[in-house]
Amino acid sequence: MTRRRLLAVSVLLISAIALAPRAATLTAAPRPAAATVPAPEYGPPNGTLFIGGGSTVGLPITLIEKFIELGGGVDGKFVIVPTANGNFDGTGQVRVYVESQVISPWLNRGLKNVTMLHTHDPKVADTEAFVKDLREATAVWFTGGRHHHIVDSYAGTRTYREFHKVLERGGVIGGSSAGATIQGEYLVRGDSSGNEIVMTEEPNHQKGFEFLRRSAIDQHIDARNRWDDLIPVIKKYPNLLGIGISEDTAIVVKGDQFEVMGKSKVAIHDNTRNYRGEKPYYLLGAGDIYNMKTRQVVTLRHRPTTSEPTGTARTRRDAPLDVARGALSAVERAGVPADQTRSSAASAPPIPLELSRLVERLLMNAGVDESWWQIEAIDVDADGDIDLLRIHLINGDTMVWEIRRQPSTL
Repeated sequence: MTRRRLLAVSVLLISAIALAPRAATLTAAPRPAAATVPAPEYGPPNGTLFIGGGSTVGLPITLIEKFIELGGGVDGKFVIVPTANGNFDGTGQVRVYVESQVISPWLNRGLKNVTMLHTHDPKVADTEAFVKDLREATAVWFTGGRHHHIVDSYAGTRTYREFHKVLERGGVIGGSSAGATIQGEYLVRGDSSGNEIVMTEEPNHQKGFEFLRRSAIDQHIDARNRWDDLIPVIKKYPNLLGIGISEDTAIVVKGDQFEVMGKSKVAIHDNTRNYRGEKPYYLLGAGDIYNMKTRQVVTLRHRPTTSEPTGTARTRRDAPLDVARGALSAVERAGVPADQTRSSAASAPPIPLELSRLVERLLMNAGVDESWWQIEAIDVDADGDIDLLRIHLINGDTMVWEIRRQPSTL
């Protein structure tokens, strides 16, 4: 490059710098705004919900211990609400609760700070003096009974608002049976005349306390055969998620997700799915984690069939061949006549070819990476033989198949 050209380039550079506006001066780039985490649509933004399905002889110790842990352990401040047991006795007299009797089971668990909260009068529930203990509570427990009594005492009062503030502070609200249903948005079995009425016409008993929003919660679904009872509720209110919880079983809710704990099943009534088969719901078991917002199973811990050793854990990533083998082995056991022993599976009559193909086709449709599956082998009459095989497959559409054993052939 010649001297003249170098000079020309220098002049252009100097001119560009001199004429550049001051706004062009280099400055530090602004930091991007922190991503805003959307508020949960179902569970509380803070705090935890413990929702139990009831029990025939009392909740398992492991579930009670989990609630105590969530409430701050033995040093937490626990408030027990026995109101679901009734506000009036059979003669119309105000029911009196003895605090020492109500809180003694909790003191026996080693808790140091436990108080009872109860009134039949919503005017009392609306006073500052009544909610004094609630203001410092780390945990609230609603007992079983009839949940419309809870509504009669606390709906719309200062107490109701303080229940929600327990969650805002990061505490836990729990309950079992009636103490579970009260936590939902729609009050299943809220009718004051009896719990056999699933959807009441009483306007003051149709709404729960909405700790778990957009939900309808039922309980005792196994022992009381309530598996199908949420179907008409979700049909009428398709925006709700139906959650039916068996005895000795609970869900622990954080935000929009919950985990299943306990011995039995949770039935999910999800109106956003297209169902094929007999039942418009599907089941979750202990260890399963479910996202209510996306209506998806986040984690599935497969419950073993009778063909698997107790304690064996399988996931949806298991090889399809292993899945099919487990399913077919269970079907073969289901085909053993009633007069044969459990150890005679090897000599069981041949499984019908069309049934074998049916199970293989179902598992093929379910897939292994984009769906989850569950097989239940049930001994209905406790004679040691499998009487009922339920296959749950969920992949876009949901299929629930039931195969029952006949006296001599499947």
